Amino acid sequence: MLIFLLILSILVVLGIFFSDKVLKIETRTIQDVLDVATEKKEFKQADYDKYIKEDILVESQYGYKIAGERILSGMDKSDKVMLFSHGVATNRKSSIKYGMFFLQLGWDVVIFDHRRHGDTLDGKFSGYGYYEKNDLNSVFNYIKRIYGASCRVGIHGESMGSAIAIQQAGEYNNADFYIFDCPFSNLGKQLRYRLRVEYQLLGFIIIPLTNLFVKLRAGFSFKDVSPINFVDKIERPALFIHSRKDTYIKYNMCEELYHKKKGVKDLYIAEYGDHAESYTQNRDEYIKVVTSFLDQA
Repeated sequence: MLIFLLILSILVVLGIFFSDKVLKIETRTIQDVLDVATEKKEFKQADYDKYIKEDILVESQYGYKIAGERILSGMDKSDKVMLFSHGVATNRKSSIKYGMFFLQLGWDVVIFDHRRHGDTLDGKFSGYGYYEKNDLNSVFNYIKRIYGASCRVGIHGESMGSAIAIQQAGEYNNADFYIFDCPFSNLGKQLRYRLRVEYQLLGFIIIPLTNLFVKLRAGFSFKDVSPINFVDKIERPALFIHSRKDTYIKYNMCEELYHKKKGVKDLYIAEYGDHAESYTQNRDEYIKVVTSFLDQA
């Protein structure tokens, strides 16, 4: 009996510890993200400061306000908007590097903070899309209210934000097109890979245990937020992007998603850069690929 209780106690402790790692991931401040962007020369602050910006607050169906910014390209009565979905542990400022390119093309830009990130401080747990896909859709609906139903809206996601965008796309199919940059395809497989890299542990016990505790605590399982289960439901054009040298999320996950997606699609595997660096390390080629996709989407 004592041995059983000891094993049970150990499993509970491990379940809480690793589910905390998933659900309560430590996030960076707005300033931290800006400092990193400056250090990596992702964009020039002086160029960004030239644009007119306004803070926005969008009501989440979960009872909190989603914080964000609307950045105006300078064109009168713009009828096209890019909406950006940032990665885990960062915030809306990490989307500026992509936003600058679209601003120069005459697109207005909307960036926002997912729950538990940046200035959207509410939300008990990060949901990897379980909750966030609906928040993303709320921001999309905000754009349509502001600009009108005929406005062209594209959604760009990076890393976790890309996984969220895939789930939103599979659920709602309402953006004109999507750009998915460095997504994971299967959350359980991704966490198993990270577990091996960061803790030198095999996941055959830890992953099912973590999945159980995530389900008990936050109401979703890994399969509920795995993009591979949503991507074949996407009807709108989609561009998939990943770096071949990405060591955080392997590029074959992006290829897996691309091959399962039906209809209009394209794939760009960048040769340089680690995770979420396809743009900064392959800027000219990235812009060429995205521009070509925009002409077709």
